Amino acid sequence: MNVKKILIWLPAIVMAMVIFGFSKQDGEESSGLSYKAADIILTVCDKAGIVDYNENNRESMIEAVQFPIRKAAHMTEYAVLAILVMIALIVDGIKGIKLPIISAVIATAFAATDEFHQVFVPGRYGCVRDVLIDAAGSVIGLAITYVIYINVCKKRTYNLNYNYASIRN
Repeated sequence: MNVKKILIWLPAIVMAMVIFGFSKQDGEESSGLSYKAADIILTVCDKAGIVDYNENNRESMIEAVQFPIRKAAHMTEYAVLAILVMIALIVDGIKGIKLPIISAVIATAFAATDEFHQVFVPGRYGCVRDVLIDAAGSVIGLAITYVIYINVCKKRTYNLNYNYASIRN
């Protein structure tokens, strides 16, 4: 087996391990991380003049943005995972529309097993809604990446045909 084909799966495997690492955090650790992320994001937005963030409204604002920030982070994690899977599949020779479909199925299957894993973590629970959010993240990431991939392939084919025509004439 080609070493390149084995090594190309390493980034996807590492990303899956990162996601699994976040999932094994108990409820308190996970909430604390979300709280810190919300605080940092709100602080940056306050300094940029986007929101008015101060000690009087700090707790309510953090509470208001924690859920969307957490879900956006999940979507991003699964977009990255799905894109890394798609890259590995390209190296493995998968082409056409089945490329993003297989990538999305793999990422969504991992999301489902990850939610199942959370059932066994104290203070956490598995949720079908979260699998759907993770799947949406992977589909959005794959859609953007697939459009770029198709355009790069078309441009490469055009350039090859143009160069070939120039050489013949």
